[in-house]
Amino acid sequence: LCQDHQDLIEFGQLYSTFDSRGKLLYLDQLEMLEERWDIFYQRLEFMMDDVLNPDYVSQCQAFLKSMTLTEDGFRRLLKKAHDLMRNDVLRAEGDGNVNDDDDSNFTF
Repeated sequence: LCQDHQDLIEFGQLYSTFDSRGKLLYLDQLEMLEERWDIFYQRLEFMMDDVLNPDYVSQCQAFLKSMTLTEDGFRRLLKKAHDLMRNDVLRAEGDGNVNDDDDSNFTF
């Protein structure tokens, strides 16, 4: 999972060179990877309360706090970013199925 994540992020450095279909496929792959991480962490929670290294948990919480985000807020922000990227691709293709929500009202 970690290697898949690293590989996908490295591949994403070429995102601007992807055609429209490639960009949509990349965003789909990101979403699938996020789902895999969610499943991984849910399984850990079921196994034990103290499975995660406390230092790791503290670092994650400090990082989110430094950006004034909660875990849920971070997930919503990430989803919104991916939705905006997807909408940009669809707009560029001239697809009429673009969700033009007012992004200025988004909060985390």
